[in-house]
Amino acid sequence: MSIKVDVEFKKLVCVMDNDTEAIKKGQKYYGFKEVSGDSYNVSADMTLNEETGKLNSYIGSYPVSYFEIVGDAGVATFENVEPKFIPYIEKMENCVLHK
Repeated sequence: MSIKVDVEFKKLVCVMDNDTEAIKKGQKYYGFKEVSGDSYNVSADMTLNEETGKLNSYIGSYPVSYFEIVGDAGVATFENVEPKFIPYIEKMENCVLHK
């Protein structure tokens, strides 16, 4: 069974000074909220690795307070999602699960 998930990404701008972090103030990123709603999964772009189905430029998870939403970025479809992630995906905002 192939499981696909459509995830709606937001365009984000970092608003925090983070000299020790991989993200920089004023830089644009793409992200979607984690289940808790407290953090964004952040990447430099929305391109997916066709072999792994993962983001090519995933940076990490950072608090929502680090960013300002500047727009909608579109939808990325993750394919071959592992079944163990379904309970989390079903709780996420802006995600559509295709079983």
